[in-house]
Amino acid sequence: HDMILAHLPSPTTRERFFADPRLRSIDIALLGAMGNSLYPLRNTWKKMLDQKDQLGLGKYTIKFRHHPKWFDAKADHPKQLTAYQNLLKSTKILLTDSSKFHVSLQKYTEALVAGCLIVGDIPHDRMREYRRFAVEVPTSADPSYLATVVAYWLEHEDERLAKVTAGQAWALQSVTTDQFYEDYTELYYEQQQLSNAPADALPMVGWHFAYPYYVRCRAGGGQAW
Repeated sequence: HDMILAHLPSPTTRERFFADPRLRSIDIALLGAMGNSLYPLRNTWKKMLDQKDQLGLGKYTIKFRHHPKWFDAKADHPKQLTAYQNLLKSTKILLTDSSKFHVSLQKYTEALVAGCLIVGDIPHDRMREYRRFAVEVPTSADPSYLATVVAYWLEHEDERLAKVTAGQAWALQSVTTDQFYEDYTELYYEQQQLSNAPADALPMVGWHFAYPYYVRCRAGGGQAW
């Protein structure tokens, strides 16, 4: 009663991630957890990098970084975050994926703000925008095909910078914390209008902010119901 369930994709901060897309020292980066069924395309990216010499990618500067284990109490979180930010701000192409759930993981917006070119599959939210500002590849692609796509965008710098610059401009207006709070505030006051004048109000939930999400219920012990 008198409650609202709202979902907005996680925002990204300009202060932490913004960088000039032209100033890059790393050609290719792959970040995150590996070797499990949650990230099928990411596992294929790793296979491609393992075969970089055979696939013609050996001449490029490549960085691979495992998942930083944000929730490890022993980890130095500020140091990890700084290293992660600097890596994105120095990378031309970020190899990523939307997991088997097809959601825009935080890397998607962070990479756009940082000036990276995203090469990966397309999340189910904001698909039109990601198809404009990223390079889409199928999740079933083999390492050889993926290598040709990556090499093309590294060798065509003007095309890459044009896509990256447009994507960064969109991200700075659409996925930052400022926009997040603006959307949330608009959603709140629209709900207030609905409560005060239900006959006249037009609820925006699921319409104006049409972002998909996944929900799991968990019992007190943490096990899924």
